[in-house]
Amino acid sequence: MHILGIHDGHTATACSLLDGKIRKLASEERFNNVKNQGGLPLKALEWILGSLDDNGPKLDAIAFPGYLTPINDIGAYQKDRHKWYKLASRYLPGKLLASEYLSSLYVKKGRTKREALKEHKEALAQLGLDNLPVHFIEHHTCHAATAYYLDPNYSPERKVLVVTLDGSGDGLSATVSLGEGGRLKRLAVIPTYHSIGILYSRMTAFLGMKPLEHEYKLMGLAPYAPEKLSQKSYEVLKTYFKLDESGLYFVNQSGVWGHELIRRFQKDLLMHRFDAICAGLQRLTEELCIQWLLNWVKETGVNEIALAGGVFMNVKLNMLINERPEIKKAFFMPSCGDESIAVGACLSVEAEQTGDSFKPHPLKHLYFGPEYSDAEIRSELEKCEGIKFHLSDNINEEMAGLLENGKIVGRVNGAMEFGARSLGNRSILANPKSLDIVSKLNRAIKMRDFWMPFAASLLPSGAERYLQSGKEKNAPFMILGYDTTPSGREEIKAGIHQSDFTCRPQIVEQSINPEYYDLLERFEQRTGISGVLNTSFNIHGYPMVNDPATALWTLKNSELDALQLGNYLVERV
Repeated sequence: MHILGIHDGHTATACSLLDGKIRKLASEERFNNVKNQGGLPLKALEWILGSLDDNGPKLDAIAFPGYLTPINDIGAYQKDRHKWYKLASRYLPGKLLASEYLSSLYVKKGRTKREALKEHKEALAQLGLDNLPVHFIEHHTCHAATAYYLDPNYSPERKVLVVTLDGSGDGLSATVSLGEGGRLKRLAVIPTYHSIGILYSRMTAFLGMKPLEHEYKLMGLAPYAPEKLSQKSYEVLKTYFKLDESGLYFVNQSGVWGHELIRRFQKDLLMHRFDAICAGLQRLTEELCIQWLLNWVKETGVNEIALAGGVFMNVKLNMLINERPEIKKAFFMPSCGDESIAVGACLSVEAEQTGDSFKPHPLKHLYFGPEYSDAEIRSELEKCEGIKFHLSDNINEEMAGLLENGKIVGRVNGAMEFGARSLGNRSILANPKSLDIVSKLNRAIKMRDFWMPFAASLLPSGAERYLQSGKEKNAPFMILGYDTTPSGREEIKAGIHQSDFTCRPQIVEQSINPEYYDLLERFEQRTGISGVLNTSFNIHGYPMVNDPATALWTLKNSELDALQLGNYLVERV
């Protein structure tokens, strides 16, 4: 089967899945340079459709994740909905509140995706997509499908506990399922009213940052808080959420939800320091989520887990989950926010349509985006003023030399990586041993908050030298954190968190990205350091770059020292 996935909500994304294998995948923001662009991903769709071979397999269906349109206005209905749910929460146990029946009542009874599709009818017709069958797949089913079917250890014979956890989707904030025999059997759901993801996103807004975008800033700030102050904030916040008597369901005991949480924060957290609030929230999230997962492992007897949903973008939480001895194996879907549910919709449709013959391809990399030839790159270079460039005979050797000499360089090479993490092909790179690099990156290039850590791309040998773990080090996607060794704190100090010394690594395999691996090897030969600092190629507030034109704009509007575009090396005049 050949299925086109279309996510038209927050961070709109399009995906092409052919016989269980991701063929193309990209978010709209990469094409129009508007971060987290929502709505119908027209430019991403045009790119995917333009890549189809006239003699190749035709599209069989369209898959839309979600039943309901995104909620843009809380309105009277939503207030009434939370009023009766708040009342029910006083008298009903968590398990009953989380039942499928009550959850269905809680879901917004408004415009459905099928009704909203009428708004897209003309645009889809212009793309030649108006005659294809359309499927709508429930939000958390999509998340669960990415975690189950894309797990590198996937096997129909294997039992896996599949868990989703986010802010909200189709009225739910979490699900627990059993993956076995190539199918997902849902065991439990938790409605949005009990969403710990909503707690985190509302706190992001309360602290003056963008919800659904800047939650990672709270996580990054948390380790800096003094213990005494963070304990004070934690004691307040733990009165908001708990686990029920069974330990299998979250319970919102604050009596408020959504924007009402912000008003409660204003009252309860008055005079609490902002870093302490972040630390208290992060601690509560870690404690509740880990205990919840362990309770479900005990309840089901299944100790291999697969996880998806926006809460699992929290790499510090993931680090603690991964190290728990009760969990034998854990797969964290990379870039597991809503940008990935277009993939889950495709996987769900193909699994349903093909039955026992469905054979998903486990996820080995995320390089599913556009790539540009040297001829296309040169065309852009010749139109650009204020630069000098040359075609390199050995671009990796030149780049390694620049990095050795303390230069900060952008890299655009090969197919663009999907998702929130830069994985070498659309990255800014630097020597990780110099802390001077950090201030320059933050001040003159990334233009972001001073406390935010950078990440590192490591050779496998570097992972062994720099990362501590009681388990196998398997981190190709920057979705896991690790404690670092003394060697790591010295040799890659600029690529780790400056307070708790954790690292969010990309371990680069030669078979997956040979060009990037070769660059890291050449840098190691020159310096003895088995990795580089890697951060996404963008200026703060903009999405990661996609094409040569955007990369050149970023070079000219920052203090990058140089830029690799394919086999070209570019500098400002």
